[in-house]
Amino acid sequence: MNISQVYNYLNHDLVPKRRTRTHKASELKAVYNSISKYNQSSPLYLVSLSESRQEHMIDIKEQALTLRDITDQLANPDSELYTKKQIFTDNPDAVSGSFRAHASGELPDHMTLQIDQLANEQVNVGTYLDSDGTALAPGSYSFSMQTIHGNLPFTLSVSGADTNLSLQEQLADQINRRHIDVRASIIKEGNTSALMLASADTGTPETVSSLYFTFDKKQGAEVVDTFGLNQIQTYPENARFYINDLVHSSTSNHISINQVAEFDFHKVTDTPVNVQFTPDKSLLVDQMTNFTDAYNQLVTLSEEGEPTSIGSRNLYHDISGIVTRHEEQLASIGITIGEDHRMQFDVAQANGISYDTLNTLFGENSSLRADIGKTVNRLTLDPLAYIDRLIVTYPNAKEKQTATYTQSVYSGLMYNNYA
Repeated sequence: MNISQVYNYLNHDLVPKRRTRTHKASELKAVYNSISKYNQSSPLYLVSLSESRQEHMIDIKEQALTLRDITDQLANPDSELYTKKQIFTDNPDAVSGSFRAHASGELPDHMTLQIDQLANEQVNVGTYLDSDGTALAPGSYSFSMQTIHGNLPFTLSVSGADTNLSLQEQLADQINRRHIDVRASIIKEGNTSALMLASADTGTPETVSSLYFTFDKKQGAEVVDTFGLNQIQTYPENARFYINDLVHSSTSNHISINQVAEFDFHKVTDTPVNVQFTPDKSLLVDQMTNFTDAYNQLVTLSEEGEPTSIGSRNLYHDISGIVTRHEEQLASIGITIGEDHRMQFDVAQANGISYDTLNTLFGENSSLRADIGKTVNRLTLDPLAYIDRLIVTYPNAKEKQTATYTQSVYSGLMYNNYA
């Protein structure tokens, strides 16, 4: 396997995908100065760059960068870890909630909802008639329906072979084919049947009658009366509810809070329903698992050398120092160190982790983050320091000279086959 294959393998299959980084000119200058200062006192080494050693050095730097990226995410109060929340209600049978996709806005940590009245659709249930009988004489009957879309005429044709059920089905079919936001269906009870009409929308409409539809008895009274088309079983009503003791109304049982959270009302409640907006703990579990995995991968890399390898011992010494100095703090967020020297995160403790504690532990001024940053800088500045190499000569202690491009030995690992 040549080095281009090694790099492509590591890039696509081994190293977790990290967000592309951008750097200010000042940051790049700081890296340059660090390399320059480091090489002023660095001896000249003879290094045997076998394929396995090249892979090893690339792994060290990539895993170190992964650890730093995850630490930065844990430290960022604007990341999803801190801003993405979940909705919990203590009565999900009455009120359920969800967040709108790609929405952003302010929400309280807690609120209450009490449902006094659900929004209702208009439902008319006609007269139950003998399904096999005939209540209308053969002929053509005209009638009209008043809706929010206007006055709609209908014609019912009755033949000698028709029954009450077939005529009800004919009426339902005509109404449904008009697509007027009124659904028609047949209810059967024993040998009787009735026509049921329901509005597609809920809430009180802005019409003179406050109804979604009515039938004109002046025209087609025989059809309207025979089938009971104007018999209202449920009147359309708005939902009436309280948000933190303030009364509100809605034409729907689906509402939005600050264009961020959405709630569905399922039934009336006698007492307020408690609603909490809490951080998404699944993200916390994922991030903490990623953090421990990144650290543990560096421990694994420190074990891949020979038992007598100075480079491997140095690698373990540098990364284990993070833990030894902050073991008590890490334990407060459920991270312990096992006998195999690896971090272990107790998922069961996730619900008890305080986000304030997490932000303090990984925040901008935390000693843990500073120690991780120093360790990562050492690992990324000179990954060659973690393989065995032979000192050829020491630099002149009196006249130190910069040797910035000594690091090109490492950078060339990834590109030496493309020259």
